[in-house]
Amino acid sequence: NGDVYTLNEENGGLVAVEGLPKYADGKEIKYTWTETVPEGYEISDITVDNNLTTITNTHTSETISVKVTKVWADDDNESGKRPASITITLLANGKEYDRVVLSDSNDWKHTFNDLPAYNDGEKIEYSVVEENVPEDYEVSYEGDMETGFIVHNVLGQGGDEPPEPPVNPQTGDNVLMYLITLLIGIIGFISSKVYIKENN
Repeated sequence: NGDVYTLNEENGGLVAVEGLPKYADGKEIKYTWTETVPEGYEISDITVDNNLTTITNTHTSETISVKVTKVWADDDNESGKRPASITITLLANGKEYDRVVLSDSNDWKHTFNDLPAYNDGEKIEYSVVEENVPEDYEVSYEGDMETGFIVHNVLGQGGDEPPEPPVNPQTGDNVLMYLITLLIGIIGFISSKVYIKENN
């Protein structure tokens, strides 16, 4: 009949409506209840036992989605060292919560959906980590759980040996070379003097 009743702690969440007519126009009246569902809740069950209607409200947990994208910096795999896939672990407050395999088949992207936003009233902090970083690659992370994570893999210089530095001559070698050069100069000077004298 459209009458509104409030159920609360004071009445123990129970209301009894008495004196309602049983028939109208010779037909039995069927009474039902509707509820203005509180924010953050949903009606999960309605049971009717004779004249008692029980409405069960269940809290709907807030959920979020977290995106992750793999980015390669290896000259489009020119070296051929890029693996066919990598595994990303999703951490909730530092503990493993889920994992996914990224590859060309999913464009190296994934979205973790329907993640609980809170635990015991505290906001959950999500992060990601790459398992078994490929050899010769370095990993770094960018972004956050709101904007999404980007996992960078940068190919290093590999195992090439750096060139050996040139060997500088020792001080003693420098002195010896200087004396030899000086001696050759002196001999050349004396030879030129002798040649001039003989010609005169």
